[in-house]
Amino acid sequence: MSTSESSDQELLREFLLRHREAAFTELARRHLNLVYSAALRQLAGDSQTAEDVVQMVFAELARQAKTLVKHPALAGWLYTTTRRMAGHARRGQQRREQREQEAFAMQNPNPTDESADWLQLRDVLDEAMHQLSEKDRLALLSRFFEGRELRQVGETLGTSENAARMRVQRALEKLRGILARKGVTTSAAGLTAVLGANTVTAAPAALLASVTSATTVALNTTGAASLGGLTAKTLFIAMKTPIVYTAAIILASAPLVFQQLQIRPARAELADLRHGLADQDDLRARAAQAETNRQAQEELAILKRDEAELGRLKQETESLKAKNTNSIQLSQANRELRQAQTNRDREAAEVQAQVLRDKSINNLKQMGWAALVWAQENKGRFPKTFEAMALELGQGFMSKGLTERFEFFPQGRELTPKDTSRFLFREINPRQMPNGQWERAYCLGDGSVHNITLDTDDFTAWEQQAKGIVDQETSASSSHSTGGQ
Repeated sequence: MSTSESSDQELLREFLLRHREAAFTELARRHLNLVYSAALRQLAGDSQTAEDVVQMVFAELARQAKTLVKHPALAGWLYTTTRRMAGHARRGQQRREQREQEAFAMQNPNPTDESADWLQLRDVLDEAMHQLSEKDRLALLSRFFEGRELRQVGETLGTSENAARMRVQRALEKLRGILARKGVTTSAAGLTAVLGANTVTAAPAALLASVTSATTVALNTTGAASLGGLTAKTLFIAMKTPIVYTAAIILASAPLVFQQLQIRPARAELADLRHGLADQDDLRARAAQAETNRQAQEELAILKRDEAELGRLKQETESLKAKNTNSIQLSQANRELRQAQTNRDREAAEVQAQVLRDKSINNLKQMGWAALVWAQENKGRFPKTFEAMALELGQGFMSKGLTERFEFFPQGRELTPKDTSRFLFREINPRQMPNGQWERAYCLGDGSVHNITLDTDDFTAWEQQAKGIVDQETSASSSHSTGGQ
C-alpha cells in the first residue's frame, strides 16, 4: 500500500516504528490546512505566528506519536492541540499586539474579501466548536474544515453515509445554538455556506517543507531510535533556528554526528529487538483477551440456556392456568364489550359531528341575515368586517369566538346585492366527519348556506370551480349542500 493510501494510524505507526520521514510528511500534508486555518482564526489573522503554532503542533505530534498511534481520529486531536497552543501564543503576544497587527497589514496589502457573516463568526467559532462533544466536533471538522465527502466522513466516524449526514446536521444545529448564546445568529443554510466557504485557508507552500525539515533536523540531532524522548522544545528550537546558525551547529557537532553514525546500526538492532518484544507482548495480550472472551461466551451460553428454560416453565404455567379457566368465553365477552364500546363511541362521534354541523349552518345563516340587513342600510353594499356587523349580530353572538371559526371569503372583496350567487362567508377550517370525509359550510350573497362534503380537506379546487355554489350535477359526485334561509 502506498503512503498516500495509508490511514493516519498506519502512517503514524510507520513513523514511530520504522522512522520513515515520508510517513510523517504525508501526515503533515493531509492536516496542514486544517491546523493552519484554525491557528490563523484564533490569532486574528496573524499569519507569521500561525505558522509558528503549526510547527509547534506538528512537533507535539512527533513527540506524542507513541501515545497517539491508536487514537481513533487524529484530526480531532490536532484541532484541540492547535487551540491550546494558539491560546498560549496569543497570551504571549499581547504586549506586541499593535506591532504585530501593523506587520500583518504590511505582509497582506490586499485584504481578503470576507463576508460580514464570516467576520462575525470567525472570532467565536473555535470556542464554540470546543463546547461540542468529540464526535460532533469531529463530524464538522471532517465535513467542513477538511472538506471531505459524506462517505469519507462516515468512514472517519465508523458509520454509514446516511448516519454521517444526520450526525453533521445535528452537530450544525448544536453549533448554531452555542453561537446564538454568544450573540451570533444565523440559519442552518447560512451557517453551512459560511463554514464551507471560509473555514479552510490554504497554508503557505513553504510551510509543509518547514515542518518536515524541522522534524528531520531534530531526529538527526537526537537520534531516530530515541524518538520517545524527543521534546517539543527541541523541535521548536530546530524550527526557529535560522539556516546560518543551523549550519554552524552542524559543523560544530561533526564529531558527535560521526559517533551517532557509528552507533546507529546498534541502535537499529536494539530497536528491532524492542519491536519483537513488543510484538510478543501484543500476542500474549491478544491470547489473554481471547481466553477472556471465550470464558465470557461460555457464561453467556449458560445464561441463555437458563433463560430459555425459564421461558419454557412460564409457558407451561400459563397453559395450566388457561386450562383451569374458561378462556374462550372470557375472550368472547371481552370482544363483545369492546365492540359495544366502539359502537357507542362511533354514535357519540356522529352525534357530536351533527351538532357541530348544525351549529355552523345556523351561525352562517345568522351572519348572512345580518349582512343583508347591513347592506340594506348601507346603500346596497355588504360589510367587510365582523365589527361592522356587531349591531346586527348582537354582542352575545360576537362574544362566542365568531372570528375564530368564520371568515369573509374571499377576503377584502366588496359585494353588492347583485352578487347573490357569490361566496360571502365560509368556515375557516374544514370539519372531519367520523366516516373520514371532510365538510365546510359556505354562505352566499343571497343568505343561503351550503354544507359541502369532500374526500379531502383541501377545498381549493372546488372553490375555484364553483361560481357561488357548484351546480347539482357537479356536486352529486363529490359534495352535498344544505340550503339556507
